[in-house]
Amino acid sequence: MFNEARKGGNPHTFDTDRDNLATLPKSPLLRPLTSIRPDDVRNHVLSELGSGKKPSTVARAKRQ
Repeated sequence: MFNEARKGGNPHTFDTDRDNLATLPKSPLLRPLTSIRPDDVRNHVLSELGSGKKPSTVARAKRQ
């Protein structure tokens, strides 16, 4: 639904949003947004860093 709502915007932004969502684990995507806590985000960021992504790439995705 998020991608569908943003489809009419800037194509680069849409592509970035799509790519960032593709890296998220599926379990948070099935939960209500209000149930996602800072520890969930922190664990995901640490997982991305642990998978070999550069800190700048992870930071850029986190800001999106």
